[in-house]
Amino acid sequence: MAPFIKGNIDLVRQLNTATIYRTINYDGPISRTRLVEVTSLAAASVTKITRQLINAGLVQEVSQEESTGGRRPTLLATNKERFYIISTKLGRGFLEVTLNRLNKEVVDHRKLTLKYQNPEAVLQETCEVIHDILRSNSQVNQQRILGIGLAMPGLIDPTKGIVIENPHYQFKHFPIVEFFEREFNITTFVDNDIRSLALAENYFGASQGIKDSVLISVRHGIGAGIMINGQLFYGCNQNAGEVGHIFIEEFGPKCNCGNYGCLETVASNPSIIRQAKELLAHGHPSQLTSLPSYQLNDQEVTIKDICQAALNGDELCQAVIKRVGNYLGLAIATVINLFNPQMIIIAGDIVKAQHFLFPSIKKQMEDKALQSFACKTRILASQVDTNETIGAFSLVQRALLEGKLFTRLGLNSM
Repeated sequence: MAPFIKGNIDLVRQLNTATIYRTINYDGPISRTRLVEVTSLAAASVTKITRQLINAGLVQEVSQEESTGGRRPTLLATNKERFYIISTKLGRGFLEVTLNRLNKEVVDHRKLTLKYQNPEAVLQETCEVIHDILRSNSQVNQQRILGIGLAMPGLIDPTKGIVIENPHYQFKHFPIVEFFEREFNITTFVDNDIRSLALAENYFGASQGIKDSVLISVRHGIGAGIMINGQLFYGCNQNAGEVGHIFIEEFGPKCNCGNYGCLETVASNPSIIRQAKELLAHGHPSQLTSLPSYQLNDQEVTIKDICQAALNGDELCQAVIKRVGNYLGLAIATVINLFNPQMIIIAGDIVKAQHFLFPSIKKQMEDKALQSFACKTRILASQVDTNETIGAFSLVQRALLEGKLFTRLGLNSM
């Protein structure tokens, strides 16, 4: 039996206020009269809530509609220049932090390489960067910073604010939200970087207005962010989306998870590079061998090198990318049969060669997924993937749209 939702007057007030704020955010500029029609809330409630939102600085009166007789109604819009978000991306070997206005405008930005892999050093470096940003932007009132968003790889429990496991930096069951809130006295949110990117895609990218979508990220590993009815799907352990461990190839390479033939072993960035180098070792001609990095750095190549060579007509690289597309297509067919999404979004450097990648994916979708599902599922490249901190920004944005930050702004006490 599903648990009963226990509510009280404060929760009802928060939900109604969030409804009004979201409507203004998405449909504004909008009049109070139209808000009553759209939200089905009483006119008195709409008047009271909009006044509170204006007093808090989240909403502003911007103009007046043309009159159809009588007094011209005033239009309302969200105020996206008054407040700020600190967006933090902890990637494999790098840290990137931005101070954004609520309209996504970048006020300050820092990116640095991380050469160490222990949690203490990583946390110290992150805190130093954020403190430096705050010092460098002393004109920004800290009370106007809505929150800190933190996106990072690994197993994350966002509801408890805990990094369950991050092998690269050796985090294990670490209460990272508590740590940052104690350090900065700013509400903090954490989530897996791929899920965060899927959320950002839904807010600002390819899947805007799409309720059911799946973003698949192809990098060092392969993971997915699943959106169902406009909400991230987490699963019972808060970490749904490990598509990289879908079984693909019998007698395939051994995966880090201990199994053999997982998608990650044949379609992740390291496996793509391995496949290209194996073909080179067998004497297949390729533009890759003329690269300075290949000649000087022990036959080193990157995903960007492989994609660019494919676009330049390199048959070896084209064949590798098409093969990867077949593998991804097999896994995506399974995802389509399970979730029946409207859209599949691919993120990662590999999409630079989408001209060769996507046809292979679509062919496997058509062959392996239910026809009635596959024919309605679009495949697109990510539109926000180049912005490393947009996922972290979206975590705070979501908290605002859901009303979780209203207490910080004094709204729930009004």
